[in-house]
Amino acid sequence: MITLLLVALQAAPLAPEPPRLVDPQPVITYDDYPMEAIRRGEAGIVSVLLAVSPEGSVTGCKVTESSLSKLLDSQTCALLSRRAHFEPATDASGRSIAGEYRMSTPWGLEKEHQPRSTIDATLQVAALPNGYVRPAKVQLVYYAAGAPKECAVLASSGSGAADRTACDYATRTFRAEAPKSGSSSAAAAVRYFNASFMVDKVASR
Repeated sequence: MITLLLVALQAAPLAPEPPRLVDPQPVITYDDYPMEAIRRGEAGIVSVLLAVSPEGSVTGCKVTESSLSKLLDSQTCALLSRRAHFEPATDASGRSIAGEYRMSTPWGLEKEHQPRSTIDATLQVAALPNGYVRPAKVQLVYYAAGAPKECAVLASSGSGAADRTACDYATRTFRAEAPKSGSSSAAAAVRYFNASFMVDKVASR
């Protein structure tokens, strides 16, 4: 019985996986700010939907949330198309396939004060979930005003329970305005949430 169970588990197909950004560090920095946009006082957040090839390169970019600056919108797609590299999506058999990846870039006129696209919070719990070793980073997608409709784990905390709690908390807590679409694509705004967990000493007594 045990042998048969192990064979069945090994033969089970892998679940499809979306593309993953190879380098989690920002691929766009303040030094990329177009001088003309600075002179005009243009700022905002640009969310995009990238088409990723089976080789992990960007083959297309659509703006789904506009900064209301055509220059910043186009600069975002141009830079991501050149600089972003991915581990490609895989199908249920583990083969590389084309996929899509959402991300957002904040453009702010002051280097130290970028528009807020990432929220950091500490969640107090009675006890740390098993396996928790680091903050969970999740991605939220808003298609309209209100709560996010999607939550995906970009960097696991090491604990599936903590990751799910981070998504549940973000979905119940964080609201956003309706995104302004910069193209014919369906409007979608991307935000990020870094959730740290800390033991509440009072609750744990």
